[in-house]
Amino acid sequence: MRIALIPITVLFIATGFVFYLRSRNNFNWNAVPMPSLLWLSTSLILLSSWTLERARAGLRNDRSGAYTRWLLRTLYLGLGFLASQVFALQQLVTQGLFMRANPHSSMFYVITASHGVHLFGGLVALGYLLLRAGFHWDDSHSGRATTRRINVVTALYWHFLAGLWVCLFLFLMLWR
Repeated sequence: MRIALIPITVLFIATGFVFYLRSRNNFNWNAVPMPSLLWLSTSLILLSSWTLERARAGLRNDRSGAYTRWLLRTLYLGLGFLASQVFALQQLVTQGLFMRANPHSSMFYVITASHGVHLFGGLVALGYLLLRAGFHWDDSHSGRATTRRINVVTALYWHFLAGLWVCLFLFLMLWR
């Protein structure tokens, strides 16, 4: 997973670099007003990292009920994050700020949508872990070990996306 995170990191660094270079040319550069819902989505993704760690603690302590409950909360918070992102983009559309409105708005849409697509992948992984927990695929020792490995990989990816979002959020808030 650490190796898989390298191209994702490069993608967002490259996108940020393009954003920076394009912002230096002021032609048609009109900063997008930040939708207030992005504060909510930031809170949701940070909270989801905490709930994922609570789920992992339940798994470590062989408390399957707690593991499943906290994992489900993490999934709901992730879905809430995506929903708040969609509503934030809808706020921009109602203001007449479409992707083609100006370079700033197009970069804003690209950055937030790219992150959303990657987060959707994390939601799929969380859903898979919930299926494993619900169907008791890990009743055996090897099944529990497999779930723990998948959980570690999923947590690494999820926490990476949470940290990445905080960086992107600050970047979009501060770079006008």
